[in-house]
Amino acid sequence: MMARKLATVRDPKQRSQERSALLAVVDGFSRAAAARDRGSTQRSQYPQANFAQPATLSLRGWGDALAWLGRTEEAHKVFNRGVAGGLWRSAWCRPEREYRTSLPPASFFFDSKLFPHVTQPLLAALGPLHEELLAGLQDKKISETSWRPESAGLHVGNTWQQLALMVDGRLTSNCKHWPKSCSALAHVPATRLRMGQVKLSVMKPGTVVRPHAGPTNARLRMHCTLLLPSPSDNRTYLRVGTETRSWLPDSCLVFDESCEHSVSVDAEAQGPRVVLIADFANPFLEAKQEYIEAHVLGGEGALTAEGVGREWETLRALRGHNKEEL
Repeated sequence: MMARKLATVRDPKQRSQERSALLAVVDGFSRAAAARDRGSTQRSQYPQANFAQPATLSLRGWGDALAWLGRTEEAHKVFNRGVAGGLWRSAWCRPEREYRTSLPPASFFFDSKLFPHVTQPLLAALGPLHEELLAGLQDKKISETSWRPESAGLHVGNTWQQLALMVDGRLTSNCKHWPKSCSALAHVPATRLRMGQVKLSVMKPGTVVRPHAGPTNARLRMHCTLLLPSPSDNRTYLRVGTETRSWLPDSCLVFDESCEHSVSVDAEAQGPRVVLIADFANPFLEAKQEYIEAHVLGGEGALTAEGVGREWETLRALRGHNKEEL
């Protein structure tokens, strides 16, 4: 998280300061790790341990800082510490807390057809979404009040904007400008998560998103295409772990957002890349109760624990698929 905050610096004159700050972060984490390795972290000898953040957060922050300095090999050595310590099954997939699933380690992309309870209603909603998107991009008032630049330090330059339609299971005030889209989302129960979003993501040509991993594997993430740059080719792509995919018209990509991912949009593209991002509960969770607890229950649509539990049972067959079938 510290690395991300430092990376929000956009002024070219301050880039050297950002580098110095990232180096300081790396040095701090390295010293702390060396102290632990020497066995000097007993609380009597190292009282600061009382205030230490969880190991997953420390390793994520340390590794991210190294990766963003271009020291990829060192970053993966740090991430492999988490694997050796039993925190993660793969150095590529690094949630803050790893839930048990029936998936093989390092499962990156999935066939969207495996999730018809999400894919079908979202594909059906692309028509009204596209209609309201064009209006929203042209309306100056909506642009000034609803679209927000990405501010977590995941990219440099003001080339990535987002508009949230649902946050943590609740529709947002932006729905007053996107009534048809939000009406469609209200009928996709799997997106109503305690920790998740449904949002529009606009990336201008030349956008590069730094490698990062999401906080939880209790959800999967879907990207449904609304607008593609022209020409649409492999120079605009999403990388997850060791695999890459390009967006296709009127289709959806699904991936494990807790795995390291990055984006590149062709600098010579004739227009932005726009997708609908939708988080939904991971049907591969082994524990039925964890699947239920991932959702926001009650509210509009009367989502109940019983109903979510039945959905988990219906999707149970998915957890029998092996890597090749996914």
